[in-house]
Amino acid sequence: MKKYKPLLYENTFSIPSYMRFAGSKFKPYEQLLFASAIDFYLEHLIGSKRHSIKLRIIPKDNLMKGTFANVLLTAEAMNNHIFDLNINRNAGTKAMLHYLAHEITHVAQIVNKDLSTQDFKVLQWKGSDIVSNKEYSKLRQKDIDAYFAFPHEKEAEENFKHLPELYLKSKEFKNLKGIDPTLDLIVGTL
Repeated sequence: MKKYKPLLYENTFSIPSYMRFAGSKFKPYEQLLFASAIDFYLEHLIGSKRHSIKLRIIPKDNLMKGTFANVLLTAEAMNNHIFDLNINRNAGTKAMLHYLAHEITHVAQIVNKDLSTQDFKVLQWKGSDIVSNKEYSKLRQKDIDAYFAFPHEKEAEENFKHLPELYLKSKEFKNLKGIDPTLDLIVGTL
């Protein structure tokens, strides 16, 4: 039987300094897996710029119906690259990897100045107005096809589909093995 070190994962993988898990609801193995995936996604999408952001990961059980993660579009995010990523931990692990890929795409879009807003009333894509925030919120609940037709959502959905598969084949994912017995069990099912 394999012997584990008592959660001394800092020697193998450390949570990047730009990332912080809020609250005490996240188990150590969740923090490791989510941090590894998020860092991989950000490295893939924005490279070393990821070290210029601050990302706070917050457990939330009361997100909009059908949503398991979201990034808040706030003045702090737009102006200072300080992001809040809300996660509903009720999603399965594999599903969460997909939701994280989608939301981290929005972080990258903001950092790259593709997705923006000047007045928080209208969303802009690459400098052009695309939809009012009010209409955008309505579409999310009433016309999901129109919602996902926006260019920033199309890109996020494309990454939702392919980034998790890249991650699961990566050395970053493989390096998680042997750190924690619960994490090994989860990694073995993915």
